[in-house]
Amino acid sequence: ALLMIGGMSNFGAGRWHQSPLAQVLPAEMTANDGMAGGPLRISLTQEGEAHPVCLLADNREESQQLWEKLPQLPGVNRVRNVHPASRVLLQAGSHPLLVVKEYGRGRSAVFTADMTWQWILKAGQGEAHKRFWRNLATWLTRSDYRDTEKNVFVDAERLQCEVGQESVFNAH
Repeated sequence: ALLMIGGMSNFGAGRWHQSPLAQVLPAEMTANDGMAGGPLRISLTQEGEAHPVCLLADNREESQQLWEKLPQLPGVNRVRNVHPASRVLLQAGSHPLLVVKEYGRGRSAVFTADMTWQWILKAGQGEAHKRFWRNLATWLTRSDYRDTEKNVFVDAERLQCEVGQESVFNAH
């Protein structure tokens, strides 16, 4: 599983399009794509309405209402192209926000924003925030977070890295 989360130094600015991970990611970006400024309203695509990652409640209607309550995003990373085998599940304005893809035996996703903490602080939607990120991790890893027999832990040698600095991650 691979997840890339947006931010000022991520995606194109991070030169991921020149790395071996470029073929695994569900969207293409370059160093010149930059950020799209907001405020940008979050909306479900037709495919996102039924996708397990985007179900914030036990039924579609309640889930849709929760998405509509979330605050607008101040900006997102632009993507140059969404790969043909990929699916856009969420949009921020007219820009892809969550794009997913099956890749070999795994899955990958890009989430082009880094401001979901605002769902908790500005909208009081802590449960929606927690459910979204759990749903995404569960879908990416083809697991079930309620299954205590299938825990995966990841650690790194350091918490912060400089641009271009290599870091090693270990999965247990």
